[in-house]
Amino acid sequence: MRVLIVDFNAANGVISCWNTESFTLMRIRIEPLTFQPENLSFLVFEEPSIPSTDDGIVALKGAQVRMEDPSETTDYIKVDCGVRKISAWIGFSPNPAHQTFKRTVAFADLYGLVDCAGFQFTDPFDIYGSFIVVNDLDFIKNGTKLFKIDTKRHAIKGKRMFEEAEAFRHKLRNYEEGLMGNCTTTSEEPNNNGRAVQANESVMEPAPVRPTRSIDHTQRPKTPLRPSFVPLDNLNPNPNRIATPSAPISNVFPRESPAPRVLPTASGDVTPLEWGHIPTVKDLYPVSPIANGVGQMGLARQSDIEHQRPTSLQGPFPPAAFQQNHPVVGQDAYLKCKHAVVIKKEERQMIVWLNDCKQVAGVWITPVYHQLGVGVSFECFYKSIPEKDLLVWEVMEVSGILEHPPFPVREISQFEFEADLQMDLSRLDTNFRDWTFCTDVPVFKSLNVGSVIVEEFVTEPRGNYCKWREMMKMYYGRVQPKNMLGTCRLVEHDVPLRMVDANFNGEDPEAVATRYVWKLHNVLGSVERRQEAEKWLKERNFGNGRRQWEENDDIARQKRVQKSQQLLAQHAQNPGHFHSYRL
Repeated sequence: MRVLIVDFNAANGVISCWNTESFTLMRIRIEPLTFQPENLSFLVFEEPSIPSTDDGIVALKGAQVRMEDPSETTDYIKVDCGVRKISAWIGFSPNPAHQTFKRTVAFADLYGLVDCAGFQFTDPFDIYGSFIVVNDLDFIKNGTKLFKIDTKRHAIKGKRMFEEAEAFRHKLRNYEEGLMGNCTTTSEEPNNNGRAVQANESVMEPAPVRPTRSIDHTQRPKTPLRPSFVPLDNLNPNPNRIATPSAPISNVFPRESPAPRVLPTASGDVTPLEWGHIPTVKDLYPVSPIANGVGQMGLARQSDIEHQRPTSLQGPFPPAAFQQNHPVVGQDAYLKCKHAVVIKKEERQMIVWLNDCKQVAGVWITPVYHQLGVGVSFECFYKSIPEKDLLVWEVMEVSGILEHPPFPVREISQFEFEADLQMDLSRLDTNFRDWTFCTDVPVFKSLNVGSVIVEEFVTEPRGNYCKWREMMKMYYGRVQPKNMLGTCRLVEHDVPLRMVDANFNGEDPEAVATRYVWKLHNVLGSVERRQEAEKWLKERNFGNGRRQWEENDDIARQKRVQKSQQLLAQHAQNPGHFHSYRL
């Protein structure tokens, strides 16, 4: 049995605990007591088979009970100004017959009903992350709740949390139905036996609807049993306004003939276009009568073509001469990255890791860049772009190929690879500790890429498959795990906005963004032991010829780099040659 300590009376040695399974308060006396009980810590013991004493106190032997170390519950407990708080999901029911419908009390999955009268929940979401504290130990006598919300956090939403959220809603529904004397464990929708319904009842309350914005659904008019439509204006966020059925749409919006569309051309002339005609490049820009050698369409104002910098992902790459003669500032500035590596290859673009700024960028595939395979490292120029497909940076020009990637990589398939990164597994990243509390997604620091999240199940150095919390117990607070080597892959995931946007100064530290992020799935061991193992394997496999094999490998690598450099040099001399082949 695992119970939560909510109070300790040092005078009589009685520990008040909350049973997270039966949602009841129990009192325990441990003899002899060999530790100091701490509020909001967990006691673990075998469920007692002997009955309680006459005063309702459960007597336990000291050898049968242990208190969990705070390091084992880092995902539950937070100490703020000396006050211990516990992280929990809270939720509200959309059923008007349930106690949590009015949102003055909330349901927490391990702690029952908690008081939330001091907070407002007017948005359309029904599940939130929060921190709760002990409210009133005499809650039964005073008619209050044992726990109350101390801190309201962000709403639980997104595809990644869908299954957990649905399981939480099902548990909330069963708990509320149990309070009404009708617990449903298999049905997805609660039945109507929980409230008295007269046989001659001609009207019923509307079906449970999740509250939208600040709508008070208790003020909606009753509807007949036969379904009918509710006017759209009745769903206005102002609950005091109830609209009447509107007139037919034909009377409100009389049909009119559309006016001809007028679009400007590149020369500044205004040319009217017929309604429904989709403008093409020929409509917007006049075609030069002379095309270049590769069939690329030219523009009339060729003298100004160098001054038209690209503003989208599909624009031409800026030549080096343009970058020197036309400096730019602000969001359109071209930045230089001395070490980038291709980490993923898709149908039309490649995903690139910019090691200098620890960010992810995209580059559109062209014939000249098609030879940049997964794992190739290079120098480049990049710029910021409006967010598109999880990316906020774009590589504009590759200026050189490098021999070695910034960290060891292994190709998994033709389109992606995994990297061996150095990281500190001795403790969580304190900058995102609140994020770990609420989402159960830990964040660790990496020497190579900045921040790394962890799979729910990871492979440890001995080959065992364990949860990340079990791995945390082995490494927490130790010296050796500060320099560990782990295998990571770049995946799409919800991350704290502060992790990917250094300029974010919002009040909510758990603001969410969906980005590419490194995710750990295999712990290889310490860096020192890994290097010794690789050295031993090379000596065993190559023997005396190890040096010759390494020299041949370096020569082959240099040849590949030289070939890539030559192709890039040809592209720099004639950058427009490849533009017509953009995919």
